Amino acid sequence: MRSHALLCLSIAVLGSGCSISSLLEKSNEEAEKTVDIICGECGDLFPDFAECEDLFGGQFLDDDDCTVEALELDKDASRETLNCIIDAQKDYNACLEDKLDCGDPNSWTPCQDIIDDAVESCPELPNQVQEALAACR
Repeated sequence: MRSHALLCLSIAVLGSGCSISSLLEKSNEEAEKTVDIICGECGDLFPDFAECEDLFGGQFLDDDDCTVEALELDKDASRETLNCIIDAQKDYNACLEDKLDCGDPNSWTPCQDIIDDAVESCPELPNQVQEALAACR
């Protein structure tokens, strides 16, 4: 009986997926990693870290109540989109770590294809979520 209850609890937890807030945190961690890779490793190209961060850190989503509530209007669709974005961010960062040459400003061009493909292939958030997110800004 006890093992059945534990099994049901495990299924419920696994089935629920990550919370919207934890997915936002993961996405922001990947965006921060992008900034660290580009702005930190290529300090000669970007001597002003804050300016570089503004340039490459524009993908940060606030993990505030408004953003979370907007995404929770359609949790399943938001999870699907956020997971797709996080996967693309991880692939982008891996590409940067592999290809970035601070002496060659075109070295990360192949990595940009990863982001461009994600923009085309990741599912769009439903209109009601997009509208609620726009109201948060």
